[in-house]
Amino acid sequence: MQTAVDAKHHLIVAHEVTNVGSDRAQLSKMALAAREAMGKTRLRAYADRGYFSGLEIKACADAGIEPFVPKPMTSNAKAEKRFDKADFIYIARDDEYQCPAGERAVYRFTREENGLQIRRYWTSSCPSCPLKPRCTPSDYRRISRWEHEPVLEANGPPARSPAGCDDATTAHCRARLRHTQALDGFDSLPDPKA
Repeated sequence: MQTAVDAKHHLIVAHEVTNVGSDRAQLSKMALAAREAMGKTRLRAYADRGYFSGLEIKACADAGIEPFVPKPMTSNAKAEKRFDKADFIYIARDDEYQCPAGERAVYRFTREENGLQIRRYWTSSCPSCPLKPRCTPSDYRRISRWEHEPVLEANGPPARSPAGCDDATTAHCRARLRHTQALDGFDSLPDPKA
């Protein structure tokens, strides 16, 4: 069950029953339904990391909906005390990444992966880098960048409860998307104000 909740009034404004086992393809559909039900032109959609999908976030942005969905932690790099992608700084004017050692990972090629155009970057300095053990077990640290990565970078701060939002944010209207798993009527994502 998918529900969209008006965070200001704590009312369900849209819902849908689906047999899809993942929330990943539900963000834009539910955000659009919430915006229509609320009669708003501007909307901020807050969702948990289970809704994170580059294509869905882009669909929201294209529709004028501002999504706030935290990125899932899919890399074991931090757990293994290595640098993760967040430690690499993208330099847009040069289309390069700066690695933690200060080297530049340059664009190498683009390939299609699961229907997405993915750009690949790395630096030739990896084999002799003193930080390599903290970076990658491979010969080179390769960094991937989706062609629409700027949409993901603009995906707002990690989804926080609207309780932390100010009155200006409230005026724009917000909807929180939720995956209702409980059959007992209790919300599977508790109200952050409680």
